Amino acid sequence: MRFLLRDFKANKIYYILITFSLMIFSFAISISITSFEDYYEKYLGSLVGKSKYIYEMSLYGVTDEDLKELSEFGQKNLNDINIITDINIFNGIFKIYVFNYNGWNNEIIDGNKLDNNTENVVVSGEDFKIGDLINIYPNSYNIIGKLDFNNFPELEKYIYIPYDNNRDKLGYDIAIKDGVLSILISSNRKINIEIGLIKKLLKENNDNLKINIINKKFQFLINSFKVNTYFFTRVLYSLCLIFISLINLVLFISYFSFSKRKEIYTKSVLGASNFSIIISEFSKLSICAIIASTLGLSIQQILDINNIKTRNIPMKISINNIIVVPIITILLVFIIVKFIYPKNNNDNISYILKE
Repeated sequence: MRFLLRDFKANKIYYILITFSLMIFSFAISISITSFEDYYEKYLGSLVGKSKYIYEMSLYGVTDEDLKELSEFGQKNLNDINIITDINIFNGIFKIYVFNYNGWNNEIIDGNKLDNNTENVVVSGEDFKIGDLINIYPNSYNIIGKLDFNNFPELEKYIYIPYDNNRDKLGYDIAIKDGVLSILISSNRKINIEIGLIKKLLKENNDNLKINIINKKFQFLINSFKVNTYFFTRVLYSLCLIFISLINLVLFISYFSFSKRKEIYTKSVLGASNFSIIISEFSKLSICAIIASTLGLSIQQILDINNIKTRNIPMKISINNIIVVPIITILLVFIIVKFIYPKNNNDNISYILKE
């Protein structure tokens, strides 16, 4: 520890620059993680909760009988799988039809989850109250549960309605866009087999049905990088910060490793292994990484407390950042130190010591 403190004191400018570069790196990673989770919760998680696996099934030529079979099959066999239709806008309200209320996994903050009573609904708007009736012509529904309104886009109200094959009809209750019905299927476990079973069930009942299945999370990530999307500016901003800080970090460590060659090779002559040398330098830079991560996350938290944020770059730290950001930062330092610092080279030791 005494040696570490002496080294910090002797090379304080270098370590300050390293810490600053790592702070930018940590801040950028934190913004990226926060942005992804914020965007996901508002524009995808609001529909299916915090499901790990999400697929979108596009049905071409689907019939009401197909939906009836899907609903009955889901209730009997898929107790932990969430199946819902695409969003349908109706008088400023976003309606969501739930085909499998047993597997519906959105987190309730007040009231109860959906059940088989098709007159009961779950809502997200702040102005709704448990027990109130909501009218969506020509029917009235009883509000039994509420979702966290903070996880939804601003000024948007969602109403979750259980699918009723005796009432809900394609083209009337359930909207079809260009002859295609989009259904989200999600779960906290891998559901490739179940997806295949659903596809097989639908094809058996309708030979003319065309089905296209995509990984919604993967598509969501790819679309995030398209120009002029909601997520694009966050990604671009964060990647630029990471790239700049990474260049600075490599340059600082490269320069410092060159200036410390005598010390490193002297340690090698005295019997120190390459591993011990790397660990020695890594421990110093790890301290810088921990300090930098703490500062970066603190800056983000201060910006959030003072409400200094934009719609494009949210500043609120997610729980994962506290663990993930320092680990990624320290791992980056280890990789750079591993490949930047000089390795043991006996042919050059004599020449280095004569300098």
